[in-house]
Amino acid sequence: MKGLKKLALASAVAAAPFAQAELVAMDDAVLADMTGQAGVSIELDTAVTVGSFTYTDTDGFASAGNNAGSVTMSGIAFGGATVAGGAAATDDARFDNVKIDIDVDGVGGILMHLGAVDTAGVLTGANTADFGLHIDSVTSSAAAGSVTLASNINIGGNLGPVDVNINDTTGTGAVISVSAYFEVTTGDMDIDVIGLGVRNLRVFDDSNPFSADATYGTAGLGLEAVGTGDDNWAKVAMQISTGSTTVTDPLGAATTIDSVLQVTVAEMAMDITADLTMGNVGGTDLSLGSIAIQDLNMSGTTVKIYGH
Repeated sequence: MKGLKKLALASAVAAAPFAQAELVAMDDAVLADMTGQAGVSIELDTAVTVGSFTYTDTDGFASAGNNAGSVTMSGIAFGGATVAGGAAATDDARFDNVKIDIDVDGVGGILMHLGAVDTAGVLTGANTADFGLHIDSVTSSAAAGSVTLASNINIGGNLGPVDVNINDTTGTGAVISVSAYFEVTTGDMDIDVIGLGVRNLRVFDDSNPFSADATYGTAGLGLEAVGTGDDNWAKVAMQISTGSTTVTDPLGAATTIDSVLQVTVAEMAMDITADLTMGNVGGTDLSLGSIAIQDLNMSGTTVKIYGH
């Protein structure tokens, strides 16, 4: 009997690498056909700090013969809303209460939904998925010197449902669709290059598109119907794809550029308010007044990005 047990154990150990190889080879399309294995959920709790992030233009604006230069963001922190107040991204200032659901659809696309562990709490405002971003400074530098473009950047708010669809049904290249609800409840920054200060920045939408959304509003989860929900969600929906563009030089010669990154804003609904300052006396900012942008709509905007 002992000999049989040892033989069985040896056989199991010997078969383990092959069993693992089979598991690795199985993709989500296979898992989707298995009961209880149609997707995966990930709960996220994080705080991120980055010493600096630098983008370098190695040839400058080539046609003008300018030297290369770079733009650097320093002292970056991302976490909970209190990070926007200058707090370190530690245990008491984390981006948490976040859940990511990932599924594969019938045509090989990847569907991702970023929501909350406590979905009801986020939608009703009782347990928000708050975020905060802090950046010490943004500087531009080249051989001739450097200049501070902006500093003391603090953005905080709440994140609503976010959906990402990565799919290619046309054969022309991957298409990424993004739909996101959010609100910025606090924002401050200094635009040093022109001496302008932005205080009490808010981004929201008081027309409440959230409650009318077929997926998340009264026709879906129904939580807004009780009248206690967060009615200030701004919304942005966009598609990211590849395309081409034609550029004509001053002499009239046309050049077609392929593999252009194209971003199309399908929907944007938001209001923006902020106080402005200009100048400082004895450590006190001098008020320049305030701005209020009502019902900002940039739907249909297209941005194409390519190198030169």
